[in-house]
Amino acid sequence: MCILVMGNTHSRSALTSYAANPLAIIDPRFCAAHPARLVVKYNTGLPEGSGTLVADDTTGATVLAADLAPFFASGSKSEVTDAYGTPVCTLQADGEGGYTVTAAADGGYEKPKTVMQVGVKHAPRRKKRFALVADIPGRGLLYVKAGRVQRGDRAVVAKVYSGHPKAGGLLLARVTHGHAEVLARATVEADVAPGVDLAAVAVLCIIAVDVEKRLSVWKKQ
Repeated sequence: MCILVMGNTHSRSALTSYAANPLAIIDPRFCAAHPARLVVKYNTGLPEGSGTLVADDTTGATVLAADLAPFFASGSKSEVTDAYGTPVCTLQADGEGGYTVTAAADGGYEKPKTVMQVGVKHAPRRKKRFALVADIPGRGLLYVKAGRVQRGDRAVVAKVYSGHPKAGGLLLARVTHGHAEVLARATVEADVAPGVDLAAVAVLCIIAVDVEKRLSVWKKQ
């Protein structure tokens, strides 16, 4: 099922605008009417496993921040806040490779609400490629295809679609890095289509980083 049904695009490689019908998943406050670029990075001044991952827009203003805990144990949880420290959502790992995203009550809900159940699919024989399938209760799914593909002087490390691309899913965001490094080791930039929930894209980037970290650990074992 494709969650985005009223987008406006003219190319499979172009981002699909949702400005006329904002795609609010976690919080409608984060649906910008214009194309946005998020810069997602770690605060390297903090100990490994407890750094703060921040999503900045092109003005340099903080949009979201998450205190990251190691996700290797079942039940590990991180809280995502806005620039003022107000809770936006929580992200919890289930210990079986899945994640639950729960929106805070301040996001327009009367009480905290599960807005995404995210599972991981690994590509056979490709240790560095995987996909995230984010099930949005009652609405459909988002699909994240992760893996390094060179695009000019930048490396595309992930793409976010409104459904599986082979089933007609439309491109909502493109995540890149200038040095073709893996997600877990570097700052990444996400170009997000108008009207798409920036908080949802940022959370999917956080999950993709965690999956990449797990893959790196498994590869060393």
